[in-house]
Amino acid sequence: MGRRVVVNGVVGLAVVAFGVVRAWGIPFPAARAAALAMVVVLAVTAWLAVAERGFGPAGPGWFARLVRVAGFAVVAGSVLLFLETPRAPRGADATTQVVVWTLIHGSYLAAVAALTARRSGVPRRVLVAGLGAGLAGAVGWFVVVLVWPGLPTTSGPALIAAVLAALAAVAWSASREVVVERPEGVGAGRAVLTAALSAGATAALLIDLLTDDLLPGFARWVAHNAPPLAATDHVQRLADPVVVLLVGALLAVGSAVSRPGAAPSRA
Repeated sequence: MGRRVVVNGVVGLAVVAFGVVRAWGIPFPAARAAALAMVVVLAVTAWLAVAERGFGPAGPGWFARLVRVAGFAVVAGSVLLFLETPRAPRGADATTQVVVWTLIHGSYLAAVAALTARRSGVPRRVLVAGLGAGLAGAVGWFVVVLVWPGLPTTSGPALIAAVLAALAAVAWSASREVVVERPEGVGAGRAVLTAALSAGATAALLIDLLTDDLLPGFARWVAHNAPPLAATDHVQRLADPVVVLLVGALLAVGSAVSRPGAAPSRA
């Protein structure tokens, strides 16, 4: 246990240090200050979330710990990749975007900590249903946009993928009977809702990463969806997943609030 805490702390500090270095290299003073604040705020958020006075340590067994580590890693990766944005020529105008991204990723960090906490009592099968359906939704969306690069890059298709992921989590939860009866009287609806919301949030975050960081490597997709900013007649085709990510952050917060351990005890 002690060794695991030390390793987690060292890895966490290394990630934060790398984020600080990337933020420090931003050439625009206002954007640089906002990015440095972003790294510090998210690091403190993660630390408070896993502290005893926060949501506490991960649940027993390897799976909850794996989900927490993987979730934090995905969020950290998204932040580090995002820090490339203020370095661009138009980075001087990125301060507001940095603030929005801080709130979004802070919400995801808190949700991951809440859903995997020991005291939350989220059954493993609820986590499997939510994360599995969310991953499937993102992969399905990715395959569709590769096969059909002319798919509109508005938020509609991505939001549909997130909704389908949530519905898949509901179906999975119902078929597998993921609900574990609890003394507090938490019923099936609460566990299924947690699975559905976490599936939608997972799909939204992964779709954002795919849109911003992976799809631009496919020339056929770029030709349809991400022309140069100078091509003003094609601006409406530019891919911007911010709406999807905002919805995902709301779903993440909802999944944390709906988790079984968040229900008040009955007298």
